Amino acid sequence: MYFTQLCFILSVSTVVKSAFERKNECLPGNNHKRTPGPEEGTFGACHEYKNNSCCTAAFTQTLSASPIVKVEDTYWNRCGNLSRSCEQYKLSVECFYRCSPNAIYWKNPDHPSAALHVPVCAEDCDAWFEACKDDMTCATNWLTDWNFTKPGENHCKMPCKSFTEIYKDGKGLCEKMWGSTFLYEGNADKCIKLQWSAGDNPNNAAVEKIFASTSGGWSTVMKTAFADLILISCAVAISSFFKFF
Repeated sequence: MYFTQLCFILSVSTVVKSAFERKNECLPGNNHKRTPGPEEGTFGACHEYKNNSCCTAAFTQTLSASPIVKVEDTYWNRCGNLSRSCEQYKLSVECFYRCSPNAIYWKNPDHPSAALHVPVCAEDCDAWFEACKDDMTCATNWLTDWNFTKPGENHCKMPCKSFTEIYKDGKGLCEKMWGSTFLYEGNADKCIKLQWSAGDNPNNAAVEKIFASTSGGWSTVMKTAFADLILISCAVAISSFFKFF
């Protein structure tokens, strides 16, 4: 009786361990904190991350003015100032990278301070494109398609063209503007939002849905199968045990 109960407990605990475990760290990089947490200072931008942020309040002050001319050494206005609506989406991307405690889940193994293949919600990519379609840029990939001067400043090496000419649509924008940082994701339950209304960060729940099934390196299917194997092994052991009586 007790042996049977032990087998059952072991099998159940195997499945339970597939629960999502949240990371308590931030992407390494300039202006990134080591661990996420609330910020006491006044946020100039990225307000949605104030209660649990990977950036400091002081950094957000550099993003508070509009139009934003540059962030660190990167100029945003090489083809003229971005429209207010386009600037807001680019700001949302900056806030996600600098401030989001969820960016760490997509840390690029080759470039630890960068993110890789973050699944951005298709509707956000499409709205981003709609906001920027008439704006101008001279770089397709804003990480690499520039002439960089010795101090690190970015300068055009191609003529200015509209976002529509360069990216075509929301998928092109999300998957090209920041290299391999983002993916256009059509599954609304397993994607990251760039903007949302006031309230809790919806990306916390999305991250759990995306990674719970692979927590600890095992998929839920694998863990369930292993639990079944434990039960079968226990059943065989119990059967063998009672043959001696």
